[in-house]
Amino acid sequence: MSGVERRIARRYARALADLIAEGKKLMPGLRKLGEAAAHPEMQAFLARPDVDAAAKIAALKKLAGKLPRELDALLALLGRRNKLVLLPLIHEETEAMEKARSGRVEAEVTAAVELTEEQKKRLEKALARMTGKEVELSVRVDPSILGGLVVRIGDRVLDASLRAKMEAMRRALLAA
Repeated sequence: MSGVERRIARRYARALADLIAEGKKLMPGLRKLGEAAAHPEMQAFLARPDVDAAAKIAALKKLAGKLPRELDALLALLGRRNKLVLLPLIHEETEAMEKARSGRVEAEVTAAVELTEEQKKRLEKALARMTGKEVELSVRVDPSILGGLVVRIGDRVLDASLRAKMEAMRRALLAA
């Protein structure tokens, strides 16, 4: 999804995170909604302009089950604003805010090859020192980066991939 959609989702997530900080138990219901709405067929259904918001909300509630009234209100608001497709992002952003509030962050790491357990532990410790928070690593392999790592923590991206370095070198040579 686009950066604009992520920013919009973050606004809703901030409001939900505030409610959660006040003691509301919204994460289980939000998780169900986010997972239901993330399914490709549901995303296509939610994006259809010929289906009214009430039908979309009914489908989501059927999959998610009973929800707290705050989440019912969120669904109604998103339905009125035609933003129900943002539910997976809202869930993702709210979860990230909750982790940050509790002193944890998620780091998405892309590596050219599978990392050993020792490499993962060292990377986790280095990122924990850098962020000052407990780090949860999720690692995926993408041989197209050729070597090195790409690390994403929230909005920050640290690109230490060989592909990025070669691209920078190419630009420098073309500019010379």
